Amino acid sequence: KAACPSCWLSSAGLFFHPQVIPGASEFLHDLLSADPEGLQHMDALGFHPYPLYPPLAAPEDNSVGQRALPGMAADLTAVLTHHGLAHLPLAVTELGWPVHSSTDEARQSAWLTRSVLLSAALGMDPICWYNLENGTNEGNFPPEDDFGLYRHGHSLPGAPIDPKPARDAMAWLA
Repeated sequence: KAACPSCWLSSAGLFFHPQVIPGASEFLHDLLSADPEGLQHMDALGFHPYPLYPPLAAPEDNSVGQRALPGMAADLTAVLTHHGLAHLPLAVTELGWPVHSSTDEARQSAWLTRSVLLSAALGMDPICWYNLENGTNEGNFPPEDDFGLYRHGHSLPGAPIDPKPARDAMAWLA
């Protein structure tokens, strides 16, 4: 912020569930307890509202082991409020569903639409989809290469553009 006061700055995206870190809410509370000014230069708190990894549930799913996107937002906002940072908005710095297991392309598209609409309705900005194109390892586990709006290869010279239904959903939302 000192180098560019007009630049928009988000914190790193916190993964919500305790698979990689203790969980976004716990991590955020620990961070702000250790350093109350830890987010003072941020314009938003970034987070990755994945239900679990790999994500296989709808954004509004609140079943056992899942947390719906609005609940994740409420939990993080509660921590920010507790630490006097209620004014700090949330930014969805990564969101997506891979075409994997029970998630086919139609479901990926529907969940993209619902998650973007839910996020926008909750005032989150920006909302960043992961990823533009499938990777070279599409169809294999882990499904990291299956989140794309396009199937792999569309960006190669001479290759046909091969969009998935999620691309059309994103275009419609835009």
